[in-house]
Amino acid sequence: MLNGIILGIIAMLCYGVQEIFLKKILPRLGTYTTTLYRELVIVILIVLYAALSGEPFVFTLEILGWMILLGILGTFAVLSFFAAIKIGKVSIVSPIAHASTVITVLLAAIFYHEQLTHFQGFAVLLIILGTIIASFRWKDLKNLKLHEVTKGVPFAVITFFLWGVVFFLMKIPIKLSGILVPSILLDGFIFLILASAVPWKGLRKPTKKEIWLIILVGFLSAIGTLTFNYAYTLELISLIAPIVYSSPFITVILAHIYLKEVMEMHQYVGVIGIIVGVVLLAL
Repeated sequence: MLNGIILGIIAMLCYGVQEIFLKKILPRLGTYTTTLYRELVIVILIVLYAALSGEPFVFTLEILGWMILLGILGTFAVLSFFAAIKIGKVSIVSPIAHASTVITVLLAAIFYHEQLTHFQGFAVLLIILGTIIASFRWKDLKNLKLHEVTKGVPFAVITFFLWGVVFFLMKIPIKLSGILVPSILLDGFIFLILASAVPWKGLRKPTKKEIWLIILVGFLSAIGTLTFNYAYTLELISLIAPIVYSSPFITVILAHIYLKEVMEMHQYVGVIGIIVGVVLLAL
């Protein structure tokens, strides 16, 4: 069990760390431009890994069909999350979106017949609740009016369901072909859909520093994708998904250390809950 858990932790760390570097890119380049470049780097790096690793490359029309579906759902998930962040408060919409692991776990229990022990269920619950608690700050909420609170929530709810479904369905093409083809095609389709929707002439050109940051973000995301998908082949989705989805707590800690963002007491409690949950799963 430990190997799959370790891979999930690696994916969680990669996704959490990349958010810090994204904070340095997003203000100037914008979400669409940044995501487009990020997806391109991810695809290139995973293709290079596939070419150098010598792992079998299994491709069928059935796999293509699943990946087209997941690519469309994944793109809408990304766009809806960006829309939520743009018009809503991060402290409200982010916890909603990242709670999508609940959907993944429920669907895995219903359709894949995954069963957790009471001990594992308690650990998963700690991680999910810890992720939600660590993702918001009361300081950002207490002065908001009702109409401000609800801004972006519909898009966050859409993201909540779409992310949950995407990472539930991802197990099917991974089971059919291994991790390489699904990893390449998912990010590849997201890139193609975004590229066809965004006018290239209107994209802001990144500076040299931003180019290196984009490459770093893409590198971390590529590692996160590969380790996440590989963990799916070793362990139950119900165990891996909550760990990977808890990545915001890494971002919160690093933002506190390097960006001097203040952490509130309940966020410390959330972080402790996540760590305890992960440790319990690793026992």
